[in-house]
Amino acid sequence: MDTTVTEEQKVMNLVKLDQLQQEIQKAVYDGVESSKLGDVLEKYGLEDRFIHIHVKLDLDKIRSSDAIKDPEIKDSLGAIPGREIVIAGCAMCGWKCC
Repeated sequence: MDTTVTEEQKVMNLVKLDQLQQEIQKAVYDGVESSKLGDVLEKYGLEDRFIHIHVKLDLDKIRSSDAIKDPEIKDSLGAIPGREIVIAGCAMCGWKCC
């Protein structure tokens, strides 16, 4: 069985991963904007400070799980070296999500 990954497959995998990242970022931003996080930080005088929110994917769990049904995403994430990746980050300043 040929396990060689073609350039077309690599590009497709990168497109899928980019789509996944964008969707996760949007969900994180939407969640932060609709949460009471701003109110809590403002209560403690932290409204002008920057905070960063990162979503990490545990690649070890992904590799050993059948939870991801899309084979392209599973293959793409499985091909990334390391144990985790940061898929989204959010820097907030003055309650305007960047």
